[in-house]
Amino acid sequence: RFYQRHQSVVHWLRKTAGAAGVQITLNVKDWQTGDDKQPDAYLSGLHMRIVTDVAITHPAAPTYASRASTRPKYAATTIQEHKRSKYAARAANGYTLTPLVVETFGARASGADALIHRLSLEAAELGQSPHDFVSHANRTLSNAIARGNAIMVAEFVRACKPPAA
Repeated sequence: RFYQRHQSVVHWLRKTAGAAGVQITLNVKDWQTGDDKQPDAYLSGLHMRIVTDVAITHPAAPTYASRASTRPKYAATTIQEHKRSKYAARAANGYTLTPLVVETFGARASGADALIHRLSLEAAELGQSPHDFVSHANRTLSNAIARGNAIMVAEFVRACKPPAA
């Protein structure tokens, strides 16, 4: 179930990076150290080399609920820091690690905003307005999160329905 929501955001990343003229390589296996840690994408542009790992977290989950109720973006920030620790040794060879972590209700950790900003600078090299690029990226990321949530709800409802008689 969670895979479809994750893939909705990865699909957004692929389309948004492409719109900025950035080359993207998805699902990179055995990145640098040959272990089982696998980031979701490399992004290479004129002025950026980023490796990112996508995560979607739910701030109302029991693990986060008490702190997330008083600290905005707590769930996303917690997962972002976990991603940074997980891939810390891998941010080498000229790549910057920038996790793309969002919450199911739409809040984003700082890495998501930084990634959108970096993509807007690449888009500017193609003559696009950075402001318009960021605005469009924000709207379409919100749509990707909502679409992923809707897919999860639909799958849950289908799984709960009794078979037709």
